[in-house]
Amino acid sequence: MTVVEVGDFVEYRIRLQNTSAGTDTLRNILINDWRPSGFRYADGTAMLDGVPQQPDQPGAGLLLWSVPPLAASG
Repeated sequence: MTVVEVGDFVEYRIRLQNTSAGTDTLRNILINDWRPSGFRYADGTAMLDGVPQQPDQPGAGLLLWSVPPLAASG
């Protein structure tokens, strides 16, 4: 999709990978996802490894995602 109009749905993905050498597990991961002006999050549409997730929405276009620990090469 190269053009978006009012009322269209835009799907996007956030991919996170632990590229640490060895066996380092990342913990306390928090993603700050700033929505573009005019965009609104559609409740209940987010998934993490196939499981529905709900972000915190403190306002001003910010979504906060808390991610479980991520093993090396995960």
